[in-house]
Parts: sequence; structure tokens; C-alpha cells
Amino acid sequence: MDRFLSDRPLERLKRVQEALVAKVSLRRRKRMPWLVGGLDVSYTASGAAVAAYALVATDSAQLVWSTSMGRPVAFPYISTYLSFRELPIFLELLDQVRAAGRMAEVLLVDGSGILHQRQAGIATHLGVVASLPTIGVTKKLLCGRVEIDRMQPMESRPVMYEDRLIGVALRTNSASRRPIFVSPGNRLDVQFAEQVVRRVQGGHRLPEPLYWADRLSRAIAQGQR
Repeated sequence: MDRFLSDRPLERLKRVQEALVAKVSLRRRKRMPWLVGGLDVSYTASGAAVAAYALVATDSAQLVWSTSMGRPVAFPYISTYLSFRELPIFLELLDQVRAAGRMAEVLLVDGSGILHQRQAGIATHLGVVASLPTIGVTKKLLCGRVEIDRMQPMESRPVMYEDRLIGVALRTNSASRRPIFVSPGNRLDVQFAEQVVRRVQGGHRLPEPLYWADRLSRAIAQGQR
């Protein structure tokens, strides 16, 4: 909470995000990863965070490994500043993943990448700080313009913000008419981000790494009431 010991704390955090964006790489990648990880956070009734990591094989879209951890959270929820709340537990969890030798080649994060008012969503923040290829996936559109009416299953449409392509809306299955919103975080571009999400799409609205990470974190958080 030290970040709030100033007259205009969000201005300070905004400057952190702006400096972060200068370090983002949106380079094109060609090789599809063998393993893709998913990161999500759920919260207990007392407000503690439970972060989960799920590792999925791209050749089968099947879960191959998962882990989780919990810790108290001091930073409040503030829209467009989610990374300052959830980044610490993600970084700690990834240390645990590395120690187990289970780090994915690409990470999907429950949150935005460059599909963000300052192009600094949590997937971007994590990707820069951890020096990893990351993709942001959300159920809600944080910013930008896209027409989502009458989308067909597995159809995608571009999300534009200030005349820039920042992501895609992707309708993932016929059971839900609501698309998800995919954007690059770091070390890959919009096209490759969409390709990865399509590769690990199963029968759920969310891609399998995030489906399993969400399911695991929720189950543990609910059990700690």
C-alpha cells in the first residue's frame, strides 16, 4: 500500500504503466508452442487470493499439470490497474512453476494484454517483468471498438482502439453467443495470440489453460471460506 502514500497515487501507477509499455515487444512468432500455461486468480470470502496455473498440451488441448498457491492481498481492485493487485502472486506462483520444471512456452492470463487504455494490462505487465511471451484473455471488453452481433462459432473480429489493432473478439463455441477478447501481452503479435488461443480451445468458452486455472483457483478459494 506504499504506492498510495501520495497526493495522486494513480498518477504514479499510470507512469509505471507508461514506462512499461516502452519495453513491450509485439514481434511475430512462427512456431506454435508445445505447451501453453494459464494463470487465474480467485478470492476467498476473507479476501485472500488463490492463484492457479494450468499447463495444457497444444497437440491435444489436454491438461497435463497444475499447481496453485494462496496469499493475502493488500492492494484494492481498481479498473485498469489490476496488475498491481495480482502481479505479486503470479510472480511467486511462477517461481514455484519454474522450480518444478513446468514452465510453459506461452502464458495465457485472465486479464488484458495491450487491449487496455494504456496498452498495459496485466498480461503485458507480467510479460515484461517476467520476460515471457504472454496473451491476455477476458470475457469483457475493456476498451476499443468491435461489432460482435451475429458472430458465428470460431469467428473472430478485430478490436480497434484509436485506429490501432489491439486484439480480437473470438466466439469460441456455439453454446455461447458472447465472445472472449484476446490480445497480445508481450513477445508476440495479435495474429499469433489468436492462433494460440484457437489451438488450445476445447468445449468451453475459455481456452483450456484458463478454464482449468479458473476451475482450480475457484475450488480452492471456495474451500477456504
